[in-house]
Amino acid sequence: MALATSQSKAHFVTVPAGGALGNQSLNVQTGATIEIGLSAAQSAIPGVPSGIIVTTDGGAGFTGRVNIAPTWRAGATIYRVTGFRGGPVRLLACLGATVLDSVKLQVTGQELASMTVLDALDSKFLNVSPDQAKVLRDSIAGSKTVIVDDDIIELLAALLRQGSVDVLSLLRRGESQHGVVEGGKVTCKAVDVMGFAGTPVISNDPAARLIDVVCRVLAALPDIDLDIGFPRPVGGPTGFDPTHDVFFDVPDEATAKQCFDGTISRTLSQMRQPAQDRVADAMKRSRARFHVLFPDGLNHLHLNLTKFPGTLVSLP
Repeated sequence: MALATSQSKAHFVTVPAGGALGNQSLNVQTGATIEIGLSAAQSAIPGVPSGIIVTTDGGAGFTGRVNIAPTWRAGATIYRVTGFRGGPVRLLACLGATVLDSVKLQVTGQELASMTVLDALDSKFLNVSPDQAKVLRDSIAGSKTVIVDDDIIELLAALLRQGSVDVLSLLRRGESQHGVVEGGKVTCKAVDVMGFAGTPVISNDPAARLIDVVCRVLAALPDIDLDIGFPRPVGGPTGFDPTHDVFFDVPDEATAKQCFDGTISRTLSQMRQPAQDRVADAMKRSRARFHVLFPDGLNHLHLNLTKFPGTLVSLP
């Protein structure tokens, strides 16, 4: 892009004072927002620069370091600039291929969890079905009707910062924490993880490998309050296979039905060895707090925002 000539009449200004920013450098934290204005001589509507686009040299929106959202206030357009990813960027006021003004901006802080998730979706580092990927994208983009709880986004991001994640299920409308319905809104407060850092959660794998991948997930969790459903060798309301139980005993069809219905809980002391000692160690190393444990289903680790904040797993 070519720099504007001295005849150009547009420049970035401070809000609300309106002073020219000139060669100043701005700073914004990830997750924080600053406001800037743009002064221009030509305007189809008073206060709105005609044909001028505010962007960055690295792209704006969910693919860039910042998002830029114009808003109308007191007869002028104000640009709200939100930090997404750490690093330097230049804000540009452009008319066609001509840069009318620019200002340096430094974004500091850890990348937002939502950006980590979107990057992972784009790179296939987060593997999820197309319909569930759309749920994630729509929620991050601000959907008011289909929402993935911020804590589940944080959970996914924490895992993704340590390895790839394979998701079996997120949103299932009306199915407990997978799809909490409130009026016209449904919120996902659970995720079923079926693989982490290249290792699948396979219930009938050798016990040592299954325990290892489950414990790596538990240890990597963020500051969050969770109930945990552990894999069992057969799923469904009638399936059970006590000879291959690794975490909790499911000895009969009645217990299997409780697992399927979500009406069962177990203490850590009821967990089978050697899983019990390994899981206890992983929980001690985790930043998460664990409230309810239970045998769940086939080939996945179930994680949901706790429904029982008054309980807490007792660790040795």
